[in-house]
Amino acid sequence: MSISNQIPSSRVIQPGVCTSSTRPASPYTGQCIYETDTNRLYVWNGSAWVIPNQTTQNPEGLELVRTVTVSGSSLVTMDSLFTTTYDNYRIHVNVYGSAASYGKWRFRASGTPATTGYYYGGFYSSVNGLNNYAGSGVSDLNGVYWGSSSSIVSSDYVEVFNPASVTYTGFKSTLWDYGGTPYAYNLQGHREPAVSYDGIQMTPASGTVTGTIAVYGMRKS
Repeated sequence: MSISNQIPSSRVIQPGVCTSSTRPASPYTGQCIYETDTNRLYVWNGSAWVIPNQTTQNPEGLELVRTVTVSGSSLVTMDSLFTTTYDNYRIHVNVYGSAASYGKWRFRASGTPATTGYYYGGFYSSVNGLNNYAGSGVSDLNGVYWGSSSSIVSSDYVEVFNPASVTYTGFKSTLWDYGGTPYAYNLQGHREPAVSYDGIQMTPASGTVTGTIAVYGMRKS
């Protein structure tokens, strides 16, 4: 009797491939599976299915939550993004604008952006060192700045602290090439009042942006 008469051919060709509802009923320690409906790899540790690099296996580092590709967009929205799975997040921005411009990040709750209540301080300096600024208690109630250029890809990132919790949402923003001028910015602050957010949006002051935005969750220790 051939092996195909004893084991379905799909299982011979694709060992360990299943869905979240068809996991092996009696797994052995160390067994690996790949779920096609969740696109996740799991390992049976003897008592539970675990993601190989999850907190209990590897408590340091970042987990990719979502990557967004934008092309000629005047408004980039990312909803159903923040959850209690992670306390803090990092957003990496690699975009350029249709014109040298600046823009703003705004937190979103159920699709509605928070347009007021952003407070931060920080400093910036030009590459040639001729223009420098430092301040505290600076407020811009409309959002958190980010930079864009019509010729250079902006490499910015924003760290977001406790967005899914009902508390002040903190942030730290590092910008490069603000408004097309070679400046380096470092800003940090918070948004109040205490609200739980599940999303964020990015809006250029003028024109559109093209590129990629990657959002990572910081693993809980």
